[in-house]
Amino acid sequence: MVTRKRAALAHTERNWAVFPCGTPRDGHAHPVGSDSDCESCKAEKRPRSGWKWKQRNSANPAVISEHWPTDEPNIGVACAASRLVVIDLDTPAHGGTIPEEWRALGGINEGADVLAYLLEQQGEAWPDTFTVKTASGGFHLYFTAIEGRHVPNSTSKVGPMIDVRGDRNSDGSPGGGYVLGVGSVVGGAEYTVVNPAPALPLPEWLADLAAPPAPPTPIRTPLPQATGEARPHSRFVGLVDTVLNAPKGQRNNVLHWAACRAAEMVREGGVDRNAAFRALAQAAEQIGLGDREVQNTISSAFGRAA
Repeated sequence: MVTRKRAALAHTERNWAVFPCGTPRDGHAHPVGSDSDCESCKAEKRPRSGWKWKQRNSANPAVISEHWPTDEPNIGVACAASRLVVIDLDTPAHGGTIPEEWRALGGINEGADVLAYLLEQQGEAWPDTFTVKTASGGFHLYFTAIEGRHVPNSTSKVGPMIDVRGDRNSDGSPGGGYVLGVGSVVGGAEYTVVNPAPALPLPEWLADLAAPPAPPTPIRTPLPQATGEARPHSRFVGLVDTVLNAPKGQRNNVLHWAACRAAEMVREGGVDRNAAFRALAQAAEQIGLGDREVQNTISSAFGRAA
């Protein structure tokens, strides 16, 4: 039998920082038919009482070997300290719901379906990254954080029934989130590995959905001398103006076209990626497009032109 202490040590082999959470209760099983955690389940998920987990976590196997509690608590994985972003795909069994506008797309019933749809929009396959099946039947997809890019905790920001645990709190302040690691038990069900592959880097388009791009930075790429062609910055201003003047009924299509052209300019070095993303998003929101629609459309265009 693999003890939870041994499971905690296995996380440190991947250089992930862990800490103790609640200890599973013998004989405790999640109530049949319940669509939310009972109090015992919540206690099994919470960090150990009095444990300042954001400061007291470790990826050092010697520390874990010596100090892991003997009552075999569940394993918390600290995302910020581990340089991880974890995408949590929920299920209806855990209380989540899919809005009607998503159901209308067909075949979308839970978080995994939403992510599959987003991946299809990007022209990407399901990521071959470290994946854990949770006690509720959902999935945790582990990604390595992008250097210099902060991703906060969020609920349903990427899409319905998709939560994110990153290196920032939901208000953007330092701290971040955690997930229960492999070997943890909640409501009598264990967290298990379904894909032991190394954690992939978080895709840029997914980071764009999970967190707004950084504030625009000055375009430092030297502009060419005047020629017969419009200079890059003038071309980009024209794209923004096109979005601002898009006719009703065509606004999303115009935004997608403009984002594709902007992505080509980014690839050529003519405009800063974050600045372009933010300017297009602001223009689109100014003409009445919704935040989620805007983020999805620009991210899709940038992904296809990468």
